[in-house]
Amino acid sequence: MKKEDLEVNSEDNHWLDWQPWKSLENYGFLKNGYAWYQTHFKISEVKKSLYLILTGFQDEVSIYLNGRYVKSGRNNLRCEVSSYLMKGDNLLMVLVENGGHHCGGEKYFNGINSPVYLSFEEKNLELKEWKRRLIPETYPEASLIKGERSEIRAEFDDSDWEKVRVDEKFDSRLLKNPYEECFVWYRTEIPADFREKGLSLDFEGGMSSKIYLFVNGKFSGLRENTFLSLPFSFDLTDKIKTGKNSLVIGIKADRWVTYFGLNGKVKITIHDICLNNNWKVKEGISGQNKGYFKLDFDDSDWEEVEVNKKEDSPGSLVWFRKRVKIETISPYVAPLRLTLKNACEKALIYFNGVLIGRYSEKGGQALS
Repeated sequence: MKKEDLEVNSEDNHWLDWQPWKSLENYGFLKNGYAWYQTHFKISEVKKSLYLILTGFQDEVSIYLNGRYVKSGRNNLRCEVSSYLMKGDNLLMVLVENGGHHCGGEKYFNGINSPVYLSFEEKNLELKEWKRRLIPETYPEASLIKGERSEIRAEFDDSDWEKVRVDEKFDSRLLKNPYEECFVWYRTEIPADFREKGLSLDFEGGMSSKIYLFVNGKFSGLRENTFLSLPFSFDLTDKIKTGKNSLVIGIKADRWVTYFGLNGKVKITIHDICLNNNWKVKEGISGQNKGYFKLDFDDSDWEEVEVNKKEDSPGSLVWFRKRVKIETISPYVAPLRLTLKNACEKALIYFNGVLIGRYSEKGGQALS
């Protein structure tokens, strides 16, 4: 056994500049395993009840502030962090685990893919009243990103559009033929005085279709079609102006999608600080980069332990290695199965240097 020192070290040359909130795939990080994110930020005064909010990520994260482990979570995370902060410069590091995925047709965009904020007190405004129009065709993506559609303009006349209410009390989605593609527009206005330091547009009900966001006539964000209805957010910081603001959402419903459109709670949340600058990203942790999982790795200086002993070190990562001799009875050939019993943590499993699967606390699991 070897306990990995998760060095919160931002001073090596493997870090790449990261543009929020692009997925790890954009940086060539395609392997299952881990990736580090880091950013520096300043606090003029440390107050009680300061919360760190990660509005969306894939799969799981562990949070470290100024070298101390804070908390772990899945898909999104909100945690109180005032006791971990210092007046002046602070270092936030996020360890993201990409555990691998089944092949059910879903698209995954790994890593931190929605905004990160700090808030003393969150305020929000639900956006319930919308205008909607269904279009029985789709548009070239370039025309949407370049802002060539008249529907995105603040002055566009939507007086003959359908009025629709969107909230968590009923299902406001549309139904279509799964063999067809179509597009639906939504328009609303943001109150003139709704302007703060950090703003997020939150979709708590999630959506599986491809979503285009336009603020005051400008293309402001894109959410790819994942076929997974997970909550997510867009960052509106610095996009809202004094006076009236128009908010337009275009949703492309692909083939095989039957229900689509806005659904559940859609809201704008006011935050104190948006951590949208000076991020860096790095692939892997030291054990992976040093090859702890490889068949020929020299583990002669590792500690010998009994595996039934539970490690009580939150935020740490422990490597276990064991050599086994497997004898088969000729001429029979049968698949081998590895079963983990009474495991209490999640793990990545390597066999002869190959990542063969993932274990988590939920369910009895076997790997072949």
